[in-house]
Amino acid sequence: MNNRIYSYDYNHAYDPPMPILEVGVSLPKRSGIELTVSALLDSGSDGTLLPVDLLESIGAKPVGPARIHGLWGGGRSANMYLVKLYIGPHQLFAVRVAGVHAEDECIVGRNVLNHLVVTLNGHAGVVEISA
Repeated sequence: MNNRIYSYDYNHAYDPPMPILEVGVSLPKRSGIELTVSALLDSGSDGTLLPVDLLESIGAKPVGPARIHGLWGGGRSANMYLVKLYIGPHQLFAVRVAGVHAEDECIVGRNVLNHLVVTLNGHAGVVEISA
């Protein structure tokens, strides 16, 4: 059995530090990563959010509308896109992500996290993804 662990350092620009992941993104039918982004790991978020300009740069097209609601209430319209995500040893095909403004942060939510074994090692300031 392969017990590889992929680890990512917390982002210390936040107080307290925030767990982040390096995420590869491509179109679902393409092989290989087209680009890599740092994304906040947010188990409180239902879905995954990526900037629209990033999605358009790889040729992703909207597949439908969405309404995004934040922690403080209110909401805004967004488009959903289908992408393939690479996290550590994992490839997640045809993942629905919401397109957000370029100034918004990339967020990996539960629609992706629920497919992974994730350990938050706060003492070490490291996120671990098990293979």
